[in-house]
Amino acid sequence: EEGKAKWYTRMRKGYGPRTAAMRAELDVVPRDGSGAALPTIWIERAMPAGAPRPVLRYHPSDDFVRAGPTERARDAAAWLERDVAPALTAALRAGASRWSVGMDFARHRNLSVILPFAIDARLRRICRLVLELANTPTGQQQQILWWLLDHLPHGGWTFAGDATGPGLGLMDLTAGQYGTAVEDKTKPGTYTGGPVHQVTLTRAWYAAHMPRYLGLFEDGTIELPRDSGIEDDHRALQYVDGIPMLTALELADPTEAEVMRHGDAAIAGA
Repeated sequence: EEGKAKWYTRMRKGYGPRTAAMRAELDVVPRDGSGAALPTIWIERAMPAGAPRPVLRYHPSDDFVRAGPTERARDAAAWLERDVAPALTAALRAGASRWSVGMDFARHRNLSVILPFAIDARLRRICRLVLELANTPTGQQQQILWWLLDHLPHGGWTFAGDATGPGLGLMDLTAGQYGTAVEDKTKPGTYTGGPVHQVTLTRAWYAAHMPRYLGLFEDGTIELPRDSGIEDDHRALQYVDGIPMLTALELADPTEAEVMRHGDAAIAGA
């Protein structure tokens, strides 16, 4: 009996935080809903055909990573001026009352994704370009992110970045550069101070914020570039004990097999 109890406990603990998966597989308890948090039809509706909305990928080689800081900075600056500047100029010309920028951070294997949303007068979130960074040193991620923020209308943007684990250093520097948003405890959802929100990806954060993000898809008030990788990222959102969030599953990037996607664009969007 003692050995059986230890085995039983070890089996259940092996699932970690994936309680819904454990109950489904061991107790035959169906998961909430269909599992997927976003219906495919909602995702596709949010990716209208028509005007070009580029997904701009920066993926330096391992040799670049070992190069000196001056060479790395020069290469990233050239990419920004050559590829990003024209796309951002076109996005700015389309007009917006304000901007909201989200970033999911990764250093190895996964992507760092930056989504700048223009918020129009009808409160639609419109993403006219996406930046995806693969195998990019943190110094160049800072360079690229700050370049983007510096080229948005002064005083007209907010930024929320993934400060979980390795992203904390970059988010600390960004908050120090532009100012930290401080929530008014007497008025939840109201902030003073700077425009930078440092996000820790916990179950509580998913429960509080991800349903609001999914609501934009349901209402048809969000637009994204039409891209298979971004679609895969949003399809990766699953209900876990009733909370829409990411599981441990990773998918190979559609364009680069050595890069794995883990819902990166969905986290940046949320």
